Amino acid sequence: MTHPRPAKPIHIIGVPMDLGAGRRGVDMGPSAIRIAGLAPALQELGRAVIDEGDLDIRIMEQLKVGNPRARYLGEIVAAGKLLADKVQRVLRRGHFPLVLGGIIRLPRAP
Repeated sequence: MTHPRPAKPIHIIGVPMDLGAGRRGVDMGPSAIRIAGLAPALQELGRAVIDEGDLDIRIMEQLKVGNPRARYLGEIVAAGKLLADKVQRVLRRGHFPLVLGGIIRLPRAP
């Protein structure tokens, strides 16, 4: 008789960033998803949930605009690296990272 594997714990990681978006406010996506009841819904499915919180990303008003075609590239790349590190840490534990963002594409580390 085979036994099902226990479900991997889910780590929620928020990326509240609107630096690559054309309008303000999309950085509220992770918060809105949490308020809508993501963690309790996952727990109802029998999953352990660990909320890692949000990445610390500076807002537009705190940054200098760089190249007009890639205005906040440095901060976006830094956020991508930070996210990659967090995801790798979760994966090394054998757990499942669930990344929440407010824009269509989250940053990827090079």
